[in-house]
Amino acid sequence: MDVNSLGLLLKTAQHLCHQAIDLRLGRLGISLGHWAVLRSVARIPGGSGNELAAASFQTRQSLNEAVVKLSQRGMIVRDRGPGRHLAHHLTDEGRELLEQCNAETRIAIEHGLDGLDTADRDELRRLLRHIIDNLHRADHDR
Repeated sequence: MDVNSLGLLLKTAQHLCHQAIDLRLGRLGISLGHWAVLRSVARIPGGSGNELAAASFQTRQSLNEAVVKLSQRGMIVRDRGPGRHLAHHLTDEGRELLEQCNAETRIAIEHGLDGLDTADRDELRRLLRHIIDNLHRADHDR
């Protein structure tokens, strides 16, 4: 199998996983991108827009659009921080929605991992971390 075929397999798995997650999250009235923002705000309470955009794999513009929508739904609040910094925090409703989203995404991911035992999953995790580390190193070498 050539390298491009492996890359296509990785991209196909990612795409199908995202579709499955989006379908399940849609039942909660939320998208994959919005879930990523909720997750990032939970992991980086008080985080700036730049920090949250990087953590949620989004552009600053996409993050801002998601934050506005989530704020309108009462899931996120933004407070003035030092200087022009806006600090982002989850509300109680946001934390509750995040828990529901996490449960739904676990179900979607479990479907993809069906038939893989613990050793297989550990090996998959190890291989994916290896690929990620290599790509991070290559990024820094440019």
